[in-house]
Amino acid sequence: MKEQSKPPNYYELLGVKPSATKAEIRAAFRTLILKYHPDRNPDPAAVEYTRVLNEAHTVLANERKRQLYDEWLRASATSSSGKVAAEPGQESDRRPVPDFCCSHCGRKDSSLRLVAMYYVTSFLVVTYKRAASGIWCQRCTAREAAKRTFLSALLGWWGFPWGPIYTLQALFVNATGGLQSASNNAALLRAVAYQLYTRSERDEAALALSNSLRLETDAATAEFLKYLEDNGAILRQPSFFWRVANAVPSGLVIAVLVIIVFVLSIQPSGYRAEYAPPRQFAAAPEKLRSPADEKANDLVSQLAQLVAADSPVVGTHFDGTRQVREHVLDRSKFDPDQVMSLANQIYALLTSGASDKNGFIASAYFNARLFTLSIYIVNGVTFGLDIKQYVNQVKELAQDRFLSNWLSASQFSISYSALLVKLDAVMANYRPGSSIADLQRNYEMQMVTIKELGHTADTYRARNPDAYNSLVPIYNADLRRTSRLASRLNFQAKAADDLDLAFNQCMDPAILMSQFDEVDLTQRNQDSFSHDSDGPGSNTAQN
Repeated sequence: MKEQSKPPNYYELLGVKPSATKAEIRAAFRTLILKYHPDRNPDPAAVEYTRVLNEAHTVLANERKRQLYDEWLRASATSSSGKVAAEPGQESDRRPVPDFCCSHCGRKDSSLRLVAMYYVTSFLVVTYKRAASGIWCQRCTAREAAKRTFLSALLGWWGFPWGPIYTLQALFVNATGGLQSASNNAALLRAVAYQLYTRSERDEAALALSNSLRLETDAATAEFLKYLEDNGAILRQPSFFWRVANAVPSGLVIAVLVIIVFVLSIQPSGYRAEYAPPRQFAAAPEKLRSPADEKANDLVSQLAQLVAADSPVVGTHFDGTRQVREHVLDRSKFDPDQVMSLANQIYALLTSGASDKNGFIASAYFNARLFTLSIYIVNGVTFGLDIKQYVNQVKELAQDRFLSNWLSASQFSISYSALLVKLDAVMANYRPGSSIADLQRNYEMQMVTIKELGHTADTYRARNPDAYNSLVPIYNADLRRTSRLASRLNFQAKAADDLDLAFNQCMDPAILMSQFDEVDLTQRNQDSFSHDSDGPGSNTAQN
């Protein structure tokens, strides 16, 4: 009788002890593969030896495969120590079948599956997609799906560009129950069915065989299932509850994401062109206006003309039968000195002792002055300038004796207080010195450097480990520098946008935007849409 060849002992092949750690196994594998790889070793046997080395590393580097391999080694040792050798072809000659059960809770039933669940973690340009795998029952599979899905939802989005892509992929895979190999799970269910049968759990064994046949056709399995049914086993229908449970976490994450996108999409992005003067400023033909009011009205008209001239049209919308143009206050297009000159002239009216019972002159000065300071501050953050003196001037507006009473009683008191809070928050972290454009350019240069270092490191990884190890700290230092640069860039760009909106919410559109046109669609039959027929300043506040 010819003796069968004995499979190699993977531990002896790698030259490590059975108690070796993963790091020791990896180090031994790398040493041997570098020595015997066919690219370096001309020996014809090197190809087969390399294949066995890869097989050994694949088994011992995987915790579950290593556990099964260790059980097989112990069973083989026990079999070989007997006095009577088993005949070839008998069951004792085969590798032992492990006692399969859920690796988490120990359950043994027809719902056991070999499953892999994705989870994603990322930061800026670094994204990791990993998988957690094991033999789990349907209850533990749902728990793992929830755990890996919520982990990906919290940590997976923050890398560009692969973070969102891998995260959505993980959500989809986990929602469908994870990755499940049909052939492997069919074999697993056949083994589980036999073990359940030996425990007299015939109904559960029949369901395991039925699930196995759904995955892979097998004549012996079908015959075993028929035998169980003929002997009284009841084949129940599998429950769909846990399939739905697998999809619930991903559904919740997608729902939250949709809500966030919807809320952000409806946030205001600038001024609208349709503004109506407040009632207290409505024209009253039967009343006479003072010279101070006439002068203030003229200055406000000039201010509104400046705003209208330099506020680009970004679109239109319909309000009933009217088409209304939409404008945006782009502060980079305004000359702050020109606006400040108008503000000073309005302030001269306040200090001249002119009557301001309805607060119109105070309101006009507040808007002109705050608009000027907003130009300095928003443009200063955009270009990385020192804005501290202008922030202090914004705070001093509430202390001005001509504005304090009016401001505390006006509708802009709350938005002005919110603006001060926003300014304090920005000043706590703002560092002047670099514009947003410079930061963006430096960030892009750093990204190019990181990509080149990463490509060089990948080239050295296998060919020159010493050079690769020397590049690792350089790459990590550049990555940290890029992270800090990205953080500063994001903060400065967001600060400019937030302050722009906060200033807009503090100013009266009836004063700044009164020169914008409104178009009435009831006159479309004319050659062109007609605008307001009154001259400049017709929409400004009247005393």
